[in-house]
Amino acid sequence: MLEFLKELIFPSKCLNCLQQTTQDEVLCRKCKGGIKLNQTLFCGQCLARLPEGKKICHRSFPYSLGAALDYKDEAVRKLILGLKFGRCRNAANFLGELASEYAKTIPIKWGDFLAVPVPLGRRRENERGFNQAELIARVLAEKLDMDINTKNLSRIKNTPPQSEINNFESRMKNVAGIFQAVDPDIFANRKIVLVDDVTTSGATLKEAAGAIKKCRPKTIIALAAARA
Repeated sequence: MLEFLKELIFPSKCLNCLQQTTQDEVLCRKCKGGIKLNQTLFCGQCLARLPEGKKICHRSFPYSLGAALDYKDEAVRKLILGLKFGRCRNAANFLGELASEYAKTIPIKWGDFLAVPVPLGRRRENERGFNQAELIARVLAEKLDMDINTKNLSRIKNTPPQSEINNFESRMKNVAGIFQAVDPDIFANRKIVLVDDVTTSGATLKEAAGAIKKCRPKTIIALAAARA
């Protein structure tokens, strides 16, 4: 009864077109149908497509990039903005499902990987009430039968949001040294999926992957729900 009254007074709306949707649906059927998934991994440095999940260029870069969606897609952009700034937790479930659908198109045995969400600064997580990367990572882990670790990669500094910084060099400087592995042995000799909601310059993922790489993992794939 309470859910019925809530829906009656505050009907669900599509985050993109604002049309009414069924309960807990973040996008209407039309907007969902317009979203396209990527089909390959990408080189983390130059963003070249990597067919069949193979790393074929810039081998010294700390990770291969997985990106399910294009942030330029208006519906995708509003999903992520709704999640990060509108506290729409249901958007994380949907983004996680889309990311898992994308991952299943890549010929990789995901069950061998450990999912690690990019940690959010404590102050920002307290303000938001959740870490959006962790919410997405939990859906991915469930859908892809992966283990997940949310504690071993630690954010040891609070910094201004990357979204407030436009210059790439300034973004790299802003996140320099902010991540650290609590116990390097947990990441040692493991295949790691580093999960985030969106990547723009790649500075945050590169810094997080660099901290994990010091632990000598087998490989790192950075998997973002969307790439700008």
